[in-house]
Amino acid sequence: MARKQKDIRIGDLRTRKIPAIPEHLSMAAARKVAALKQVDVLFVERDGRLVGALEEPVLAKAADDATVAASMTAIGACLHPEMPASRARDVFAWLRVSMLPVAVGVLLIGAIARGDVERALAQQPDALPDAALRARANAG
Repeated sequence: MARKQKDIRIGDLRTRKIPAIPEHLSMAAARKVAALKQVDVLFVERDGRLVGALEEPVLAKAADDATVAASMTAIGACLHPEMPASRARDVFAWLRVSMLPVAVGVLLIGAIARGDVERALAQQPDALPDAALRARANAG
C-alpha cells in the first residue's frame, strides 16, 4: 500500500539527543549529568544496551544514594522512524511515558517526546485516530 503524502511518520519529526548513563550510577550522579546536559530525561544503559529511562519526577525525588537501576523505568518499546505518529501516540499512552527512543535495529537515532507527537498530529489537516479510520473503512 502506497504511503499517503499527509501521513506523519516518526522519522518526519525532529528527534532529541538524550544522554545515556550506566545503570550503576547513583541518582546524585544522574542529577549532575541531567543538569550539565540540561535535560529532563536520561536513558539508562547496561552492557551497551538501552534498558530504561529516568524522567524528571524520578530525578527530582529519588534519594541521592539510590542507584539508577533501582530508580529507572524499563523501556518497553522503541519507536521506528517509519511508524505512523498516530500509532506512536497509542504506544505513549499504553506505556505512560513522556519520551521514547527512536531506533532502527540497534542504531539509536534519538528520542521523541509525547508532546511532539501530539503537536504534529494536531497540525495534521484531517487527523483522525487509526481506530476511527479503520471504523470508517469497515463501514463503507
